[in-house]
Amino acid sequence: MEKPTLVTIKISHYCEKARWALDYLSMDYREDAHLPVFHLGAARRNGGRSTPQLVGPGLRLLDSTSILLHLDGASGGRLFPAGGAEREAALRFELLMDKELGPHARRLVYWYLLADRGALLRVVSDGSRPGQERALGLLFPAIRWAMRKSMRVDRVGAERSRARLHAFFAGVDAMLSDGRRFLFDGRFTAAELGLASLAAPLLMPAGYLPWVDRASLPPGMRGLREEFGGYASARHALWAYESFRGAKAEGLDR
Repeated sequence: MEKPTLVTIKISHYCEKARWALDYLSMDYREDAHLPVFHLGAARRNGGRSTPQLVGPGLRLLDSTSILLHLDGASGGRLFPAGGAEREAALRFELLMDKELGPHARRLVYWYLLADRGALLRVVSDGSRPGQERALGLLFPAIRWAMRKSMRVDRVGAERSRARLHAFFAGVDAMLSDGRRFLFDGRFTAAELGLASLAAPLLMPAGYLPWVDRASLPPGMRGLREEFGGYASARHALWAYESFRGAKAEGLDR
């Protein structure tokens, strides 16, 4: 059977969310990774504009949440609670992260990266797409303009996103204040996976973007871990990433 293809922007935290789910469930797939903007050709061929996309014979999933819902139960591993109020709450949290954590983390990080050509090129340059890396370097002013426009990356937007992120982490802190070890179902689920993935550009956990030298990042971006790291939910995200990113569903209690 032909492997499905995961179309990604390599550094995207939404793509990391889908990639982690596939790895966690021991699913066989191939990754078609691109640099920002250069992903558009592949994405449009599948009928979308953004990544991740999971595509194959009879399969066309065009966002990370659709991918996780499709994978739930694959190989016997559950990403969400099986049913009832706990599942409904976990699904609402999934949508909340997609609205309040993912886009605002992206905008705030790009506010710093797009102001520093060298830092952006270092972050995206993992060596998998040398042609795209060269083109990004040559076309950087135009690509930066397009990315700022498409994601509304400006000072006002960055400060608005900063406030929304503080509110999000404070809200998750309230969920964790009862001492629970996991957000839902008493076990690792898509809640931890999504929280850790979508917060990763802010917190830069060990193992995330391994080719990136943290010391070479813009000072403002390096300061995000300290700014948000005091939240219990941020520490929970770091713990989840560093404890479960390499774990397999079959190796954990379900």
